[in-house]
Amino acid sequence: MVARIHRRTARTALLYAVSGFLALLITMTAAIERFHPQLYDVEHVTRNRLLREKLSENPERPLYLALGTSRLGLALLPEKLPTYQTPDGRDVLVFNYSHLGAAPAFHWMQLHRLYAEGIRPSWVLLDLIPAQLAGRDDNFISHHVGVRDLLVLHPYVQAHKLYPRYLRRIFEETPRYPAYLAGLDPEPSFGMFDLGGYGGLVESVDAETRTRKTAVTRKLLAQMAGNFQICPRPARLMHDCIRLCQERGAKVSVIMMPEGSQLRSWYAPDSERLLQSYLGQVRVLGVPVIDARKWLDDADFSDEHHVLQRGADKFTARFAKEVLTPLLCEKPLTATAP
Repeated sequence: MVARIHRRTARTALLYAVSGFLALLITMTAAIERFHPQLYDVEHVTRNRLLREKLSENPERPLYLALGTSRLGLALLPEKLPTYQTPDGRDVLVFNYSHLGAAPAFHWMQLHRLYAEGIRPSWVLLDLIPAQLAGRDDNFISHHVGVRDLLVLHPYVQAHKLYPRYLRRIFEETPRYPAYLAGLDPEPSFGMFDLGGYGGLVESVDAETRTRKTAVTRKLLAQMAGNFQICPRPARLMHDCIRLCQERGAKVSVIMMPEGSQLRSWYAPDSERLLQSYLGQVRVLGVPVIDARKWLDDADFSDEHHVLQRGADKFTARFAKEVLTPLLCEKPLTATAP
């Protein structure tokens, strides 16, 4: 009898302990997402802060928003662009709102975050990596989502992957929140310039580093490129991103960023035909497609798709001349040849 009472008491104590731990975890997670979101997405928080600061300087200034992957995030340096004006004389704010590790699902999440905050770009540039159309799930997105983002992503990202990864991140990272509040953990930071240009570009890499980095790129993209196809989920996400922007009054364009010759060789022989067929559907939506895949030389990359400083300078200059100047002057912009 006494043993039974002790077992019951132990179970009750364990239940209270687990319940208390879960309640504390939920409370801390809510506090992080409300007050310190930089702990799970410092890049977004940094870009968002810089963008809002620029918009507050002149709220009537039309916004050209570049929303892309790490390729666009590194290659486009708005700080080095000339000042653009609309035909009616208003200065245009060109801002790079890309994110490392992004894919169509990440674009969808970022757009919803911005529109929820009342930010309405006049133009949106969407970065498309052709290999991502082959259906790879966004393995990076679970590291950067908040609970509100889950509702946005639920129709598009596989639930059996998204939610367990989100919960795993909470169980692994949230218990460190008290250490952050106590000043024992450093404040997260992400180096970038005032208009979103990446601040960590390097001038060159040695052969060994290039080989190692290219091997990582091959692991990420070679299989998708070699088995290239147009899968419904990423294609639908790109379509819905375009429609969302257009419904909010933005003019949308899509860009395929520069790739090294070795990376381009990984694509299946029939991939270009499939890709052009898909891009035809994009153009039907009234969206110009900029094909910048051959804009740069192999020596401009560190790993076949991420640029060095000289690659960023060359890309930004050509992008300004062939894309921004005609677009912002309201001249027709057609698919740009490589």
